[in-house]
Amino acid sequence: GWVKAGNFSKSSNKSGYLYQLTPSGFKAKLELTRSFMLRKQREYEELKSQLSVLEEQLKVGDND
Repeated sequence: GWVKAGNFSKSSNKSGYLYQLTPSGFKAKLELTRSFMLRKQREYEELKSQLSVLEEQLKVGDND
């Protein structure tokens, strides 16, 4: 979850904010990250393609 930075900086027990990630937890976080990155890459490629189409339409419109 979220940790308020003010709470952390005021705390005298900063090690209380640490947690250990088990191998299965690490694997799950890794898969979430991988899934997120793949989704963002697909979104980026789609946007790049849309921009190319729009740029071509602008070029055609300039020739009129």
